Amino acid sequence: MKKIFHVYILLLICVSTGCTLNQAQATDPAPGPAAWIDAPLDGSSLPLAEYDVISHASDPSGIVAFELSVDGNVFHTDSVGSDQAGNTIAHITQAWLPTKPGVYMLAVRASNKAGLYGPYAYARVTVGRVTDTPVDTATPTDTPTATDTPTASVPLAIGLENTNCHDGPGTGYHSSDVLMKGKSVPIDGISQDRNWVRVRRPDGSLGTCWLYLPGIQVTGDLGGVHTYIFPTPTPTRVPTFTPTATPTRPEPLK
Repeated sequence: MKKIFHVYILLLICVSTGCTLNQAQATDPAPGPAAWIDAPLDGSSLPLAEYDVISHASDPSGIVAFELSVDGNVFHTDSVGSDQAGNTIAHITQAWLPTKPGVYMLAVRASNKAGLYGPYAYARVTVGRVTDTPVDTATPTDTPTATDTPTASVPLAIGLENTNCHDGPGTGYHSSDVLMKGKSVPIDGISQDRNWVRVRRPDGSLGTCWLYLPGIQVTGDLGGVHTYIFPTPTPTRVPTFTPTATPTRPEPLK
């Protein structure tokens, strides 16, 4: 009788332990890489200029790419460098150019080898000097309501195929970078003939280069970007040669 009682107690313990294990498994965190933003920190104040967002991520199966979003819109998706592709911990630098002063919400997440994205990491930043509107205590008067003019977003160049990026607006300039198919870079200028656009270097380094418009897809309005005027090369004048007259020797007197 005592043995039967002991067996019954052991069965109860096993059943209880199994239930506990199942419950722990059900509350495991969602799969996917864990990401965090190193710069800028949450609550930072930034100048109205280009800023490099630096992030890290970790996943046992390896990190493949990072996605940067601004105010809920995907701004950049970039693969990690070849030197750290597939590493369990990886980092990336993604350039962001705010269009105007204001408060922005940056969000970064990463994907692993299985193409699975993890949760977002957030940083709320203030760009430029945002002044508070003073409260007017005077008696209001009837004035027309001003209508806000929407600010165009930064236009992007998307590679339709692997496209050379030149040091100037023409194939005569050196090709110093390549915009890979499906990748995107911000546009900050256009040539006077409207055939070339100036973009940030696709490899993420400092500087700019030029893409031929028919070879890319443009999203956004190019009307607000700066127009660059390049002087038309003038042909070199060929100097004319005027022969010097050869003096004639006078005939001797007879």
